[in-house]
Amino acid sequence: MEKENMYCGVDLHYGKSSFCFVDDKGKMKDFQEINTTKEAIKGLLGKCRDYQVNYAFEAGGMARYFYKIVQGMNNTEKVHVVHPYKFKIITESKNKNDKEDSKKLAKALQKDYLPYPVHIKSDKSRSLQIFLGIRKRMVLTRSKIMNQAKSITRSLGIKSNTKCIKTDKGFSKLIALLKEHNFEQKIIKELHAEFNIETKKIEGIEDRIKDQIMEDNEFKTNYGLLVTIPGIGFVGAATILSVIDNVSRFNTAGEYSSYCGLVPSEHSSGNKIVHGRITKEGPTNLRTVYIQAAWSIVRYRKSSDDLRLNKLRKKFYRISIKGKNSQRAVVAVARHLSRITFGVLKHQKEYCGNNLEENKTQAC
Repeated sequence: MEKENMYCGVDLHYGKSSFCFVDDKGKMKDFQEINTTKEAIKGLLGKCRDYQVNYAFEAGGMARYFYKIVQGMNNTEKVHVVHPYKFKIITESKNKNDKEDSKKLAKALQKDYLPYPVHIKSDKSRSLQIFLGIRKRMVLTRSKIMNQAKSITRSLGIKSNTKCIKTDKGFSKLIALLKEHNFEQKIIKELHAEFNIETKKIEGIEDRIKDQIMEDNEFKTNYGLLVTIPGIGFVGAATILSVIDNVSRFNTAGEYSSYCGLVPSEHSSGNKIVHGRITKEGPTNLRTVYIQAAWSIVRYRKSSDDLRLNKLRKKFYRISIKGKNSQRAVVAVARHLSRITFGVLKHQKEYCGNNLEENKTQAC
């Protein structure tokens, strides 16, 4: 005998969480508030063994924890993770409390009008994301050290730019220029020592990121494909892997570009169609990778890869001259790079760039 469906809306919190259960007709069957522990959650949901349970809850700090619990239960039919800012019935409600929030989630799930679900990453992508977050913090710390050194030397009338102090050798040259300024020289030496410590930390975390990628065959293969795309290096490829998890969850290149937030917004009424700025939806770090890659293609002049880069540069110049807007042209190149990424990962082929139209077709 086929089990009946039960719809469970959950308002998750670190201390206590609210569970609202409704049936196929949208009638509330039960409401419970329990401690957010694995034992308490399994104890409550175990009472629903006679039903096929569908879950809806908002993305947040506890979402991954709860997702892994319910995914492991035999009677779980569907798990829908809701973007908190896209489900406006809760965010704009004038009667907002835990019971009402969980009830609204359950009824919206039962009626199937929840927004597109948030993707919960695999453990390997999550690990990669954590490593990249640690690296970003270290890079920011090192940048602050470099900027402080630059500020001190400029106050003495000594010209120095960030490029000069990006290396151990550059710092040593800067220290030599301060032989007549004992106090400032001592401070710069201390900053130099801090710079070297942070650099070693960054190198260490980058080695761990590489190991994480090489330990997984799928990551290893996809990483090798991604670095064939112009402008995408080690950090860019690792970031793409950590964010998209599996490219098969996107049906088309346009859908992937939309996820990156690189497609123009649309404001249409009747026969009038107006395209605005890019939507900026999706992960900021993924969009940043493509924007930075596009700028590197446009600005970097000396390259042994001119055949592929020139085609992307022509796209930039054609759009920038036509619209007199270099930023818009860079976004167009970034969007094209995202489409190339989809094609490369979807078809498991390196990007050759011999024929621009062929690559467009392959990426779509």
